[in-house]
Amino acid sequence: MRKTFIALVFLVLSPFLAGQQSLNNDAVIKLVKAGLSDDLIVSTISAQPGVYDASPDGLIALKAAGASDKVVASIVVKASTPPTAAPAQIP
Repeated sequence: MRKTFIALVFLVLSPFLAGQQSLNNDAVIKLVKAGLSDDLIVSTISAQPGVYDASPDGLIALKAAGASDKVVASIVVKASTPPTAAPAQIP
């Protein structure tokens, strides 16, 4: 019984323990299907870390899901921009 309770608590808390997850094409498709504006989606793509599939198949999947050219272009830009390293902490 106790092990079951601990496992249940862990499962409930695990999304919070994972921290901020990076975005990907599937997350952007969810935002599009939820009806969020292009400007909001583009701002989210720009502001959050993400790993995007900017291959032809990835871009076609975004368009097929209803993403605008503006959203697709922001993914292409983000995918082609190398990630920036966090600034070094000076003790």
